[in-house]
Amino acid sequence: MPKLTLRILLVALSVVALSGCYKNPTIVIPPGSAPQFFVADVNKGLVTYSQPLSAGSAPTSSIVSVAPALGLAVDGASNLYVSTGIPNGTVSVFRTPITASSTAASVIGPIVGSSAPAGLAFDQSGGLWVADNGHPNVYYFNPPAGAVPTKTLTALSLTNPFGVVVDSVGNLIVGDFSSATLQVFSPPLNNGANVAVAIITLPSQGAGVSI
Repeated sequence: MPKLTLRILLVALSVVALSGCYKNPTIVIPPGSAPQFFVADVNKGLVTYSQPLSAGSAPTSSIVSVAPALGLAVDGASNLYVSTGIPNGTVSVFRTPITASSTAASVIGPIVGSSAPAGLAFDQSGGLWVADNGHPNVYYFNPPAGAVPTKTLTALSLTNPFGVVVDSVGNLIVGDFSSATLQVFSPPLNNGANVAVAIITLPSQGAGVSI
């Protein structure tokens, strides 16, 4: 085949290939749905909203069985933990997405020794800390959590722990409601009595804390 004819054939094939690509439709993948927004409600239990939130936002679902809901936390697998105070003393675990018909995949407790679990926080190892607003205790659970805490942290300075969070170096920070203080406990966090390394006076009664 003459070189000129071969060159024309190759150009023609290229044009056909490009025109075929041009005719293929562009596939647009829609963005995923926005994450759900949750509220721990003392009277309504676990209340869910769709995002984005606006002045006209209304709950999409409500699970009253976990009322009075006092605290929320999300683990590394996107499971939602909801603490329920008096009289249940439990932490319910829900798998997302959550609807009005959702039921807890598991329940921690009733927690031995607890009367009003409130604030929840995970440490870097996946362990769960639970502040007890009814007693001066903060409970720790190795995963998977059961009814009996792995250890119970107490302190003479604690009165009604409500909020709890763990920082990047493992300090446990507790918002104590009645004493209106923020209390810091450094590792090792022992079973039994511990002494706060810092006690910060709050302007008013502290509840939820976060970093």
